[in-house]
Amino acid sequence: MTTPLPDAVAPERARDLDKLARKWAYLVSMTSYIPLPHKEIERHMRELAHEVFAAAEAEPVDPDRAAAVGEQLVRLHCVGSTSLRCSVDVLATGLLAGGVPGDRAAKALGAVASGYADSVRWQTVEQQDGLNQALLEALRNAEQSRRDEGARHDAAVTELGLLRNELSHQLLHDVLTALPNRQFFTTRLEHVLSTGSPTTVCHLEVNGLAAIRDGLGRHAGASLLRVVAERLKAALANRRAMVARFEEGRFGVLVETRESAPDPAPVVAEIEAALAEPVHVDGHALFLTASTGVVQSPPYGADPTAVLDAADLALRGAKCLGPGRWTCLTPARGGDRDELWLAATLPGAWRAGRVHVELWPQVRLAGGTARLDVRLRWDHPECGTLPHERCVELAELTGFGPRLGRWLLEQAGTCGGDLPLTVAVPPSLATDPALLTAVAECGVPATRLQVSVPAGLADNLAPLAEAGIGVAVHDFAGDVTCLPAAHAVRLAPHLVARAADPLAERLVRDLIALVHQAGATVVVDGVRTEAEADLWRTAGADLATGPLFRTP
Repeated sequence: MTTPLPDAVAPERARDLDKLARKWAYLVSMTSYIPLPHKEIERHMRELAHEVFAAAEAEPVDPDRAAAVGEQLVRLHCVGSTSLRCSVDVLATGLLAGGVPGDRAAKALGAVASGYADSVRWQTVEQQDGLNQALLEALRNAEQSRRDEGARHDAAVTELGLLRNELSHQLLHDVLTALPNRQFFTTRLEHVLSTGSPTTVCHLEVNGLAAIRDGLGRHAGASLLRVVAERLKAALANRRAMVARFEEGRFGVLVETRESAPDPAPVVAEIEAALAEPVHVDGHALFLTASTGVVQSPPYGADPTAVLDAADLALRGAKCLGPGRWTCLTPARGGDRDELWLAATLPGAWRAGRVHVELWPQVRLAGGTARLDVRLRWDHPECGTLPHERCVELAELTGFGPRLGRWLLEQAGTCGGDLPLTVAVPPSLATDPALLTAVAECGVPATRLQVSVPAGLADNLAPLAEAGIGVAVHDFAGDVTCLPAAHAVRLAPHLVARAADPLAERLVRDLIALVHQAGATVVVDGVRTEAEADLWRTAGADLATGPLFRTP
């Protein structure tokens, strides 16, 4: 539909179209899958934007030209649930910013939406018509067969039975790999659980599939998944096992035995060995790994959905450890379910006002309060008081960490007084590019605020320091890469707990000297007695927190 833009487009308009196209391409890519490189999507969006401007600025407004833009969007597969709304929003903003009067912009965008809707409707009609034609043809053939002689009638009955079996097979199998699908897998798992047979359930995900598919195309991704399916079946051929494909690059494995549940380690080793050999797709050698979550010996009569949820939980834990790792959940680890229950209910408790902010002093071991820690506390009706570190751990499990961290910074802005404040943010917020914005909007002067991030996630320290904000790291156990930008360092709890051990004490003294050499202060948490305070004072620590020091 579109043609290359004329050379006579004004430079200012050309820049506006480039900017609009980039924004439009980014947003529609988030709402729909468009099988084109991103630069190609931007080019299409720029041409379509030019067409919309031309239609809106024509005299009179050219609705056919604008409607053709809507049709082209459908041909580009921009048909996600929010794709049209996103496109209209972007175009409306661009038209109005480009000086097009509101009534002309509205007519043009109405025509775009109309062309989009008509194209989607005709596309659906064509698909339905093709399906109806196929069904009618099948019915005609069956009816003709029924009217034939007895032998042909028997053949027709057999053919219909085969068709029924084929349809049943398609309902229970993945089209791409021909493996059982999640529904089939769940049904089989339910049967196994009802018989009490020992079993192991694995939920694995091929690492890096999205990057391979985006880099080499969907065809390469599909070919890769078919190879993975064949290798998994071959690897487990000697076991009583079912291999299923769930979605995208995720597979399920159900291993049954008659005597006792198989050790998951050899099963996972067989899977890893099957994927270790390179896969050759379109002339490229691809090396694969998979993260695997294992549920060992689910109890008799367990809900299959709950077992699969547990396997998914184990998979998420394996992915946190890194590509190619695996973790196992067993009935003995009942605390995992309690952990998830706490994590799932934390946002509601926060909204209900049961998560509070409290201030703990950082006291100079030489005497006097130096600054205040702004910390979280959850007063749980069943589990008692959950401290800051526990709240952060639970929030990270559900992705609530960034929101809770931003709220903690906002609450720090309400703390009066003159003492400097330290806010330890969750790991997910520490790596969020929006951290600097959240800090700037919290309302605490930069000269009074110190932001603390985990020692292994200190990439955002430099931008904070450049903005004049004090920076600190916590859970420090010797990662010296964070020291150049840090103003304060909090020792890791496991080092603090073993400080009385002679070897650990020597290590701690060396670390403290190293931190001081970098120009940062050393903070020790959890000091309970005067004897512990003396120990850390002798070791050279600067500040301390803990039950020994009363909260102001």
